[in-house]
Amino acid sequence: MAGGVMPGIAYFVACPSKVNCTWVLATYGAAVLDRVGFISTNSNANDIVVQKRLPPGCPDVNDGRCILRPAAIKSVFIMYRFIDGRNYREKAGRMFGSIKKITRTEFAIASISDVTATDLDHLPPRDDQMESFWLAETLKYFYWIFSEPDPVSLDEYAVNTEAHPLQRPT
Repeated sequence: MAGGVMPGIAYFVACPSKVNCTWVLATYGAAVLDRVGFISTNSNANDIVVQKRLPPGCPDVNDGRCILRPAAIKSVFIMYRFIDGRNYREKAGRMFGSIKKITRTEFAIASISDVTATDLDHLPPRDDQMESFWLAETLKYFYWIFSEPDPVSLDEYAVNTEAHPLQRPT
C-alpha cells in the first residue's frame, strides 16, 4: 500500500502453516479470482491485481480509505507492553513515520481516501478531514509507547475502547 499504510477493509491470503509462510503465486491468483466472485477462462488474476492496485498477498480491498483509526497502533501497544518492548517500539516508530509521510499537510494530518492510489509524488489522495479519534485515541497509544517510564500501569488500570485509562477496583 502507498507509504506502508493499510486500508480500512482488506483481505489477505492466509499462510499455509504457522511454521512456513512460503509465497505461492498460484494461491494468491486463485484468491484474487475467488474474491472477484467468478472464475472463467477469460479471467486473469494479474489483470485484476493491476486494475485494483493490489499488493502481494492482498486479494481484495473493500475500503481503501485510511481514516487513522487507533486499532493497529493499539495492537502494537499491547504487544509492546506484554511481549517485546524494544521490537514493538521500533514497529510503532515505522508506523508513525509512514503515517506522517503520507498524511501530513501544511496545517494538520489528513485522512487518505484510497491507499491503493498514488499521484506523481507517490502519495495517495488525501481528504480534507481529520477524525477526532486521531488526536484522542491514536496519538495516545503512540505517546504511551514512546514515553518513559510507562505512564499507565496496566496492572492498575484498564484501557477502554476510547483509550481512556480507568482505575481497576482494588
